[in-house]
Amino acid sequence: MSRAAAAEIVRLDRVVTTFIDEWTVRAKRRYTVGRKLDVLDALVSPDAEGPLEARLAELSEWLKSNAGLSTEPGIARADLEALVIAAEKLVQLREKSGAQAAARTLADQLLDSLVALIRRGTGRLGLEYTPAGLVEASAAQSRESERVRQSLLDRLRGFEDVKTAYKKALGFQKERLDYFYQEDTHLLSVLDYQLKNLEARPSVEDEFFAACLIYFLKQHNYQVAPYVQRFRKAVGASDAAATWGSA
Repeated sequence: MSRAAAAEIVRLDRVVTTFIDEWTVRAKRRYTVGRKLDVLDALVSPDAEGPLEARLAELSEWLKSNAGLSTEPGIARADLEALVIAAEKLVQLREKSGAQAAARTLADQLLDSLVALIRRGTGRLGLEYTPAGLVEASAAQSRESERVRQSLLDRLRGFEDVKTAYKKALGFQKERLDYFYQEDTHLLSVLDYQLKNLEARPSVEDEFFAACLIYFLKQHNYQVAPYVQRFRKAVGASDAAATWGSA
């Protein structure tokens, strides 16, 4: 065998060995991610048995242990879709549980953490997390931009009087709830999305919608302080926003 042929065999051996090693690492990573998502799904399943408080405590530990899961190498859209499904199931679990207020509050906080986990992974994949699920970022931005454009045109046409303006603002909220959100979407998720709209593209309609949601949720004993802070940053520390400073 010539020296050139021997060198080529050595080179090919290295290539094949590297491929096998990388494939093994990826396979192990996929298996590990799959197992973690299976555990999450079991914790949030509305049909699973066991005390809600114990499951929420386990979910809290899962979220702490997997805080960086959505940004790990190899995470795919399907993995983020699984996280979205888990968030939807957590909302269903909370609504069907009939649990005490403390358990519901904890469920809401865990939902916020799970949504944050999803959003940490969407940017790298060029996705946007919306009430309709994961969509291509450009499509989400285009759709929302059209909504903002239309609302601006409506405002330019003017209102007959203050009462008409108020009715129209309420109509905007109902229309958005019907258009963007499923019936089982939690109001905290709606508020989070409205605040995200405000942070990206301030508008009078979204500001009023977010303010109403904050006040309504506060009336029902939800912990809205983090949302109040986001609201104040988005619209400025106005006197109206300051009234919720002690929320």
